[in-house]
Amino acid sequence: MAQSFPVHNSAIHCGALTDRVLPQYGLRPPIHCRVCNRGVNDTYRVKHRTGVRYLRIYRYGWRTRAQIEAELDMLTYLHRHRLPVAHPVKRKDGRYLTRIAAPEGTRYAAVFTEAPGEWKRLGLKGSERYGELAARMHACLDERPEDPRRFHLDRAHFIDEPLRYVTPMLAHRESDLDYLQKTGVDLWQRVDELLPERRKPEYGNCHGDHHGGNLHTDGSGLQTVFDFDCYGYGWRAYDMAVFHWSWRAWATEKAQKSLGTRMWKAFVRGYGGVRSLGQNELEATSVFVALRHIWLMGLHAQLNELSGGWLHDGYFDEHLAIIRRWLDEHRVLK
Repeated sequence: MAQSFPVHNSAIHCGALTDRVLPQYGLRPPIHCRVCNRGVNDTYRVKHRTGVRYLRIYRYGWRTRAQIEAELDMLTYLHRHRLPVAHPVKRKDGRYLTRIAAPEGTRYAAVFTEAPGEWKRLGLKGSERYGELAARMHACLDERPEDPRRFHLDRAHFIDEPLRYVTPMLAHRESDLDYLQKTGVDLWQRVDELLPERRKPEYGNCHGDHHGGNLHTDGSGLQTVFDFDCYGYGWRAYDMAVFHWSWRAWATEKAQKSLGTRMWKAFVRGYGGVRSLGQNELEATSVFVALRHIWLMGLHAQLNELSGGWLHDGYFDEHLAIIRRWLDEHRVLK
């Protein structure tokens, strides 16, 4: 008798989505659906008679239905306030989510508008505009009450949960695991010292993933943000720091570091044109760069089945070196 085996993350067939899911969103045939990206969640590009939409199927067990609905409600709010974001499209029955009975369990699908333009490598002007847009979104969302359905970007998010997944993979590297645990505690203590009070506008709704890859730019220079899956409530210094991390933390050559620093200064300049930043906030961004990297290691460990075998000792050598180099160069822990 054949045995059944558990499934991590199934690939839903495009034909089934075209026949059974997409018509519920009122898309006019002919409808062409293709896989765009398989990652934490799965994204499909959907071309229909009058345009393009994007279908996301959320990973099983990654977000609760309530958390997903909170994300879609927040995006609808931003769209209504004329912020350029890829926002959800309603089904014909007025709802946003479609339930999919996948082999691994219930998954949820949502359709989003297209972010006009394409991904472009940002220059200094683009970075400045991006910083301004991030600040505008923060200001807009400060007028909206906190949604209890979403999580906070707190110590558990940055340290406790990531290290829970990393620990088994570093069981044979006790000194490195001790380093990560101690560094995480020291970093969060520094956050508490620099930002002792949770209050707006320093603390609030954050996109959570402003690395630049979730941004499209059209021919006129209009930027549109998408993929708010990491959205939660935390320090705005962190939301900004993700951009700094993406350009500077990985840099090893002098020219790369110089460019990353200039891009970061342009982003800060754009952000500061909307909201003034205190010295403590700016200093905290360097702390959050290191915390972001601990979080990333935890994410990779959590989703180990997607790694294709690259979560080996060489991976941890590289990523621990990034954290050590950042802390040393920026004197984060004084």
